Amino acid sequence: MWSACCCNNPQDIGPGASQAEAYSSADDARQAEGSSPFPAVTGVQDDFLEQELVQPAAVVQKELPNLLTKFRATLDKSEGSFGLCLDYEDAELAGTGAGFKDRCLVFNVTGGAAAEWNKGHPDKALQVGDCIAAANGVKGSSKAVFESIRKADKVDLDVERPQEITVAAGKGGRPLGLHLAYADSSVGLIVKQVNEGPVKEWNKAHPSSSVGPGDRILEVNGCRSGIQDRIPELARSQDENVTLRVLSWQ
Repeated sequence: MWSACCCNNPQDIGPGASQAEAYSSADDARQAEGSSPFPAVTGVQDDFLEQELVQPAAVVQKELPNLLTKFRATLDKSEGSFGLCLDYEDAELAGTGAGFKDRCLVFNVTGGAAAEWNKGHPDKALQVGDCIAAANGVKGSSKAVFESIRKADKVDLDVERPQEITVAAGKGGRPLGLHLAYADSSVGLIVKQVNEGPVKEWNKAHPSSSVGPGDRILEVNGCRSGIQDRIPELARSQDENVTLRVLSWQ
């Protein structure tokens, strides 16, 4: 998985670039880090959330307020940059198992054409977690979408905004049944697979708001900072309840 910025300096973009290296200056990187509402997490881990739910999950689903869920945004960087940092190549990290969807996500809006678009189109404003489903008609892998944006001076983006779901459940002797992964500068924890357990049972009961492979967990029990470090803690915890905030495109 990579996170890189679509700017007017191609050498700053490419596999292996760190989040700070993808910006034109350290000040830009600090500004972006300060403005991102989601944590930048590091490393790769296949893990289980143990000791999980016994009671049925209580679910609250809501659309992000006052914004369209699908729209097209047109960005022109002829006199500057796109001002987008993108999280792409999920498949390389999380695998290509059944149901996994490789998505190119907005990691941050740093200025440039994206910021100008947001000012002029508040109902179609690009924001962290938005999925770029296609760029100038290019679909497929997240890397292909990213490359189409990187090489263009003007781009039409087909954007899909996720649902924000909060799953609150009683915690007991069963595992949640979630396999998770994370990477440097990704948007939350990546759901690799949903196995037998309370989350899968909840999905069956709530098919229109299910959690599935490729979705992102932003928050565990109210905490975003250092979210990856909470996986072992959650596995060992004897807490009665667990709450997950999830971005879902199901």
